[in-house]
Amino acid sequence: MKRTGVPAKVGACAAFTYSLSKLADRSWGFDGTLVRFENRSLAGLPVDRVATFDVRRWYRGGSGPQVVVRFSFPTENLDGPEARYAKVGERFLVTGGDAEHSLASDPSASSCGFTQRWTESVALQWAVVLTP
Repeated sequence: MKRTGVPAKVGACAAFTYSLSKLADRSWGFDGTLVRFENRSLAGLPVDRVATFDVRRWYRGGSGPQVVVRFSFPTENLDGPEARYAKVGERFLVTGGDAEHSLASDPSASSCGFTQRWTESVALQWAVVLTP
């Protein structure tokens, strides 16, 4: 199974289009503000760009006021405009994982629209879909 958040080749998002039904399959998700970027390894995965977020709200799969995730944007497929050129201080909706990969086993932000800049309307949708 493809691991989430790993940079994909051009066109990969065409086969994995964002939808609320596919969002429901993500094992973790949160609303948070980007506070730092660095390059390092997480959970035994290869060194990559990682981001620290101050979490405003956990929708599922995590807890605590901060989280560090692999955040490889922009990737080759550029993940669509939603997460391009992320900057410290910006607010994002971030999700990842699946039935086989939790935040602990694969802390990689999903691409293809499953990580995007925060908007009130999308945050409300996420709350309905991801909150138990």
